[in-house]
Amino acid sequence: VQTCALPIWHWGSVANVTYDASSFEVVSITTHDRQQTYAYYDDDLGPNDLVNAYTRFEGNSMSEELRMQSTGGGPLRWLAGGYYTSGTNNSSLCCGSIVGGSVFSALPGGAYLLPSQPDMFTGFSGFTDEQYDLTSNWTVGAGLRYDDFKDKAVNPVIAAGVQRATFTAIEPKAVIHY
Repeated sequence: VQTCALPIWHWGSVANVTYDASSFEVVSITTHDRQQTYAYYDDDLGPNDLVNAYTRFEGNSMSEELRMQSTGGGPLRWLAGGYYTSGTNNSSLCCGSIVGGSVFSALPGGAYLLPSQPDMFTGFSGFTDEQYDLTSNWTVGAGLRYDDFKDKAVNPVIAAGVQRATFTAIEPKAVIHY
């Protein structure tokens, strides 16, 4: 497949807010991301224009992380927080793919529209990490992270019409530093 890249638009924003208390701080990081890309594909790879496609992709997502962490100078250092994300790829605002070329010349307009299939996702995590200095040379620590990510994609080819996927994980951590 030969590809001709067309314009890519990408917008994003980040807000980072920190509240500093005497022995800990609270940090909030919020992001928003939006992108649009277009591409033209010469699918037959030949000199004649037999099969080609014009595709538009659109993505829109946001995320929020909120955490508290120690800032004091004692032997105990800790962190605890959560993370959330959600978004959509190929939303209903997106046109899908237009397939054309001489193979499709009998169709009205000489093209066929493949409508976009939206893909929606959400995810969240919770995490903690603690470290304690036993001596100036020895440090012990532990942590835990929980992740849950869900994806829902429209698929008109399958009987249910929607495919769903879930990723869930619990990740413990133990450390000894010398």
